[in-house]
Amino acid sequence: MNWFNNLNSQFDALTISAQRGQLERAVDQLRKGLYALEADSQNLLDRIPDERPTGVERDSLLALDRKLMNEVNQLRRDQRAVGADIRLNDGTDADESVTGGLAKRGAVLSSVEHQLGSTTVWDANATRASLKQGILAVRNAQQAATEFRKKLAAAP
Repeated sequence: MNWFNNLNSQFDALTISAQRGQLERAVDQLRKGLYALEADSQNLLDRIPDERPTGVERDSLLALDRKLMNEVNQLRRDQRAVGADIRLNDGTDADESVTGGLAKRGAVLSSVEHQLGSTTVWDANATRASLKQGILAVRNAQQAATEFRKKLAAAP
């Protein structure tokens, strides 16, 4: 009987280790996605012209904005896939930060898309300020995910 209990304990430890490793890989993937979103967002920010974009330039900016929105949506799916596990491992702050950062980034991108398609007055400074806020939200989400990842690695 002791042999069986010992085997069960070893199997449980192995299972917990495998689950932790899987969660670590999922968090790493989320962190990498957040970094890519931040870098691509900076690219969009750098390309915002002072004057209203027209023609090819506007289409190029809209295409980049839509690409970023697709990245945000994919990251939201990735986050939902591991969000419960993050919370179960005492990562509520990280989960909320990632969720909030992606929501803010999505809202900013929707606003930029609307402004690019609008015929109202073009305000490049307001667009840039909005994009900077979105980048900061993603950067904060990435930092929270990194802190959670460190906590996972340090756990016994």
